[in-house]
Formats: sequence, structure tokens, C-alpha cells
Amino acid sequence: MNATVFLSTAEFTRLAFDKVSYVLVGAEPGVDSESLARRIGGSVNGITAQSKASFGAEEGEVIDDTLAEMTRGMVGVGFLVSMSLVALNLTTVTLSNAREYRVIKALGAPAPRWCGR
Repeated sequence: MNATVFLSTAEFTRLAFDKVSYVLVGAEPGVDSESLARRIGGSVNGITAQSKASFGAEEGEVIDDTLAEMTRGMVGVGFLVSMSLVALNLTTVTLSNAREYRVIKALGAPAPRWCGR
């Protein structure tokens, strides 16, 4: 669940404790976001201050990594399911035609070339 809450500084200070993951700070017009992030990071200990661009890039990488792992897993499961269905299909066809194969063999048909004989 995600939520956005707008608080005054006093209310934020009262509620913050160790529960905060992100704090969004708005810059005055004309202030460079990268320099503001460096100033905040240098003046407040124990935090990582990032501009909007760097924060978005970092979060995008996390999402890409997560999706890549999920996609790899789904492809693997799909491959296993498809190979199982192919094996089941071949087994079913072979077993359903086993009587015909025996009759053809009894009539003297040579062994198929793919058997190696």
C-alpha cells in the first residue's frame, strides 16, 4: 500500500521516528536539485539525499532487476511445462499406435532408420 501525506515540519518531526523511508523536499525556483541534494546530504547525518533524476534512475534499476528475475523464472517454468506437454503428447501418440506398429513389424516391415538398425 502506498500513500502520500503532506505534513508541516513540526508534525513531521513529531511523527518521524525510524518509520520514514522517503522524504520529498521541494526546491525554490532556480535552485539546482543536484546541489540541493548535496547540501542536504552534507548537513544531515545517516541519510542519502538524491535529486529526482538520480532517485528515479536508482528505483528504476531496482524494478528492472526484480522484473528480470521474475521474467527469467516465468520463462523457465514455461519451458518445463512445454517440454512436459511435448513428452506427454509423444507418449500418448506412441502408445495409441503401438498395436499398429506391432502389426506392421509382424508383416515384415524393416526397422525405421532412426532406430539405428
